[in-house]
Amino acid sequence: MSGKSDDAVKVDTNGRDGAAPMSGESGVRRGCLRALGVGALVVAGFVAWLAYGWWDVRQPADTPMREGVATLDRMLEDTTAGIDPPVRTAYGLINSKQHDTGLNDEADRYRIGETGQIVTRISPARAVELSNRVEARWKQRGYATTRPAGSASTVKATTEDGDALELDVSADGRATIRIDLLKEFHSSPFTRPSGAPDGSLTTLVTLTEDPYWSR
Repeated sequence: MSGKSDDAVKVDTNGRDGAAPMSGESGVRRGCLRALGVGALVVAGFVAWLAYGWWDVRQPADTPMREGVATLDRMLEDTTAGIDPPVRTAYGLINSKQHDTGLNDEADRYRIGETGQIVTRISPARAVELSNRVEARWKQRGYATTRPAGSASTVKATTEDGDALELDVSADGRATIRIDLLKEFHSSPFTRPSGAPDGSLTTLVTLTEDPYWSR
């Protein structure tokens, strides 16, 4: 038998039962390493935010506004294409608003919308039917639709991209289709006039009678 005592201290660096307690110097060293690791993660996160967040809102949008106007027109045409019997439609006025990033920069970023008009007069008896046809068309396109309380002839929709659409039929038979794009565009010349700052129409077209929709 060796002369070693059974009570000899067993050192277990993995911290299991029976291990010798970690010295104060080792604990401080490990704490410092952990703090450095956390600090590195914070710095990495800040750098990523600079690269993809702050830098993104400082930069102008890539798509010219005229392409956004073309998108608005296509969405208006597609909406009215679902109405049968067909109705006449007038392209709407374009409303643009510069997007304020809150950073006091001068980034050239705009959001735009269009308020189109259905030239055909819609009778009160047909208003709900028209809104039902439009809602069916939007659902066919995969848009999420809602009906505001208290207005049977108004329907709203949101696309997968976050674009907003709204159909409203007034008491005098004037149907308007409002479309707002979520995407941002940079300013560029286009020939269409702008609407009022609040998004309302500044020019009303003369309505025409239809043997179906106006009765």
